Amino acid sequence: MKHSVKVTGFLVVMFLLAQLIGLKIVHAYIDLPASQEAGEPVWKDLPSVAGVEVERPDVEPSVSVWYIVLAVLLGTLMILLIVHFGRALLYQSDGAAHMQCVELRGCRSD
Repeated sequence: MKHSVKVTGFLVVMFLLAQLIGLKIVHAYIDLPASQEAGEPVWKDLPSVAGVEVERPDVEPSVSVWYIVLAVLLGTLMILLIVHFGRALLYQSDGAAHMQCVELRGCRSD
């Protein structure tokens, strides 16, 4: 096993906790009586943030899946490119006004 039983158990607990929190949030924004009458999810209004009303995007459910798939594919492609080239240009601030470049496999002098 890659991780010890203790670490694996911790990761599983964190995953389940994240799922429960997500279900609690979704449950807070669904109007259950109206959803049961309509036969489909009816959402409550979103709260305002700093006095600005927040609206849900007008996206069909069948189309929204493709946005998620595209985001996952782009993220995977970026990670594969980083692994392929063996380095990522990560920037760290050392507290000064300039940034320092850090490579994953150490710096090479050209």
